Amino acid sequence: MKKQGLHRALHTLARWPESRKGGRKDLAVIYIRNRKDTLMTYLEDGRCSLSNNPLENSLRPVTLGRKNWLFNDSQEGANASIVVYTMVEMAKAHGFPRITT
Repeated sequence: MKKQGLHRALHTLARWPESRKGGRKDLAVIYIRNRKDTLMTYLEDGRCSLSNNPLENSLRPVTLGRKNWLFNDSQEGANASIVVYTMVEMAKAHGFPRITT
């Protein structure tokens, strides 16, 4: 039942741009129209999410750490930091337990 309601809502949203010609919301209309197929992917695979909040939240430490990383001694050190950070974030995303020392 929930999926039926969502199906109807997504199709209504996908048709909405066709009914909007002109007006202040043109950019939003164009955005939805250009991404209609991607939006409908959610209905095909339940593993897909309509939100990318978990991904955005995982990138927050990168944004906060930029100021600290300005002072890497070398390009190689910066590259090593990126590799380690990527491995840690991938482990978190896949549910690996945190290692404490």
